[in-house]
Amino acid sequence: MTAEVVGGVDVAPPTVASRGRTARLRELAPFLPAGLLLGVLFFVPLAVMFIFSLWTTNANLDIVPTWNLDNYAQFFQTGAYVRTLAKTVAMGAAVTTICLLFSLAVAYFLARYISRRWARVALLVIIVPFWSSYLLRVYSWQAILGEKGALNQVLMGLGLISEPSRLFVYNDIGTFIVLTYVYLPFAILVLYASLERFDYTQLTAAQDLGASPSRAFRYILLPHQGQR
Repeated sequence: MTAEVVGGVDVAPPTVASRGRTARLRELAPFLPAGLLLGVLFFVPLAVMFIFSLWTTNANLDIVPTWNLDNYAQFFQTGAYVRTLAKTVAMGAAVTTICLLFSLAVAYFLARYISRRWARVALLVIIVPFWSSYLLRVYSWQAILGEKGALNQVLMGLGLISEPSRLFVYNDIGTFIVLTYVYLPFAILVLYASLERFDYTQLTAAQDLGASPSRAFRYILLPHQGQR
């Protein structure tokens, strides 16, 4: 490592650590506009809501900037609120887990066993529902799971039930199915974009060295996804 001469003065070259930091900053630069947009549209409103939660309201329901924790105390002292929060967290965890499992299987199959041309066709089919309204896609499930929906008509036609069932409508099961349907395409697209660039010869090499297919998948492919 030799020094550089700048203006007649020896200047030491940048260290490896400084060059690494500079390279990382350059890699993150393209994400700066998206980060600013996320901050303005998500974190700023969230911060405003948090501030409002520390204030109170008067008899006219006007917000009064009096700082206190009464709202949080009332929230945790009311059983209905706590149960709703717990159910929301549990539902979110369950939907996330199922979406990851199904989307990983679908994305892996499309990336490894389907030609790129037909994989693009399959992804187009997955994306097509996004062309319609979110609310329209959610409410359309009433025509499938409702009392007079397609599912009940098929089950009654097969003689499996004698009257329409409400098992899948207006309850946790129906909510779980619809939320999984809504968010599954997002997970498939993200995982496919990463799996498409993966070098699958690494899995073959691991198996040649004695690793089982499941072990190679768990210790090579999954860590690769975590690094993306």
